[in-house]
Amino acid sequence: MPRPKLNLTPEERDLHDRILAKKRKRKQRENEKNLRTIVMTPELEEFVDELLLERLHIASMALAIWQKENKQKFPLLAKPEFRPDEGQAAFSARQKRWERWGLIRMFAANAIARHQGRERKKRFDQTEARTAAELGLTVDAFRKHKRNEKLTEQMTKIAAKLGQSGCEG
Repeated sequence: MPRPKLNLTPEERDLHDRILAKKRKRKQRENEKNLRTIVMTPELEEFVDELLLERLHIASMALAIWQKENKQKFPLLAKPEFRPDEGQAAFSARQKRWERWGLIRMFAANAIARHQGRERKKRFDQTEARTAAELGLTVDAFRKHKRNEKLTEQMTKIAAKLGQSGCEG
């Protein structure tokens, strides 16, 4: 369908096109959002039950991977309310399940980033240990040596700046 002739200046045409593009994008996002809302199915309930049995870091990582693959957050569980026909123990169990699921969801938000950070730290520590061994130092002594070198370098830069500006202390 050809664009209608509106007899607009180039600036007005750009503004008009931007407004139409924003409307299209807003409608597209709304449709995507409607498609993304998920309903708790028996399979998802089973997945939740399996995650609740795992240790926290394993469960949060599994949930983070699920969320990354499905490009959406896993739905919240309904907050349990006390029913007069149930005992306190049953309510407590449902409450603890709900709280644990909240913890798993919270930790899943950055589980992958935390895992990658731990891996980076592990590689860094191995590299430092290897370098320290090559120099015949302990890792702590090597780190102290690196810190001293860095401080010396910074002090040299400061002294050079002071010398250039003509300030004598």
